[in-house]
Amino acid sequence: MSILNPENIVSRRTFIKGAAVAGMALTSMSVVYGNTVEPYDIDITLHQIPLHNLTSEFDGYKIIQITDLHMGSWLDKEQLIKIVQIINSYEPDLVAITGDFITLGRIANYADDLVESLSLLQANDGVVAVLGNHDHWANVEQTREVLVKANIKELPNEHIVINRESAQLVIAGLDDIWEKQHDIDHLISQLPKDAPAVLLAHEPDIADETSQTGLFGLQISGHSHGGQIRLPIIEAPYLPRLAKKYPIGRYEVNGMVQYTNRGIGMVDIPIRIGCRPEIAIFTLTSENQGI
Repeated sequence: MSILNPENIVSRRTFIKGAAVAGMALTSMSVVYGNTVEPYDIDITLHQIPLHNLTSEFDGYKIIQITDLHMGSWLDKEQLIKIVQIINSYEPDLVAITGDFITLGRIANYADDLVESLSLLQANDGVVAVLGNHDHWANVEQTREVLVKANIKELPNEHIVINRESAQLVIAGLDDIWEKQHDIDHLISQLPKDAPAVLLAHEPDIADETSQTGLFGLQISGHSHGGQIRLPIIEAPYLPRLAKKYPIGRYEVNGMVQYTNRGIGMVDIPIRIGCRPEIAIFTLTSENQGI
């Protein structure tokens, strides 16, 4: 039978038209799912992290990390309060927030909502944070005012020491790397050299440098949103600069654990597909007990 038969041509056109309609329908369904379902499906991930020199006083120490809230781009006060309630239910020793509280142009409209929500966080040793690139782009002074009002301790190239009897645990932070506000040399010059240390850094790819210091057993980061959309084979179609090497999950970098959290909020397009928002819970252990 000739392929030029009119019946075959009509059938082929019908098939192509049907395939196009099905493709558009599938795309529409994916967009609806990515906007209305997955962003609300919080993934609570559990991680046991062995730290060199961690003593028994800190065995089982629980740090809960959230990142990339991007308040106002999609996340609102009611949703953030629900996330805070989830965090509180796990009774953390420390809450760490690794930047991008806000998105460019939105701090004035959402500052009060951030304060009201984040001030509800409860942790034995409080809440610490570093800023991200969007915080600097939006309005860094106003963002810092939010943190002060919410009783959150910012660590801009600084650290705190948590004490349990004679034992110490260092929590350190780098200011934003994208905006070149970080100062690794200044930070490490202050650190106790023998105490186990955890580092907060918004952009994960700085791990190549921070791991070389030999001072940090764990770096926790955000920034990438995990790609926000992850597809079979090609994985994330887009990743921001400074999050291309360590974009999602756990890595071992020169003896340091680097963990990149997928974040809570969204930016540019309010869609998550194959990349659920994340609350990460890290339980610290001595090296011979970690897995």
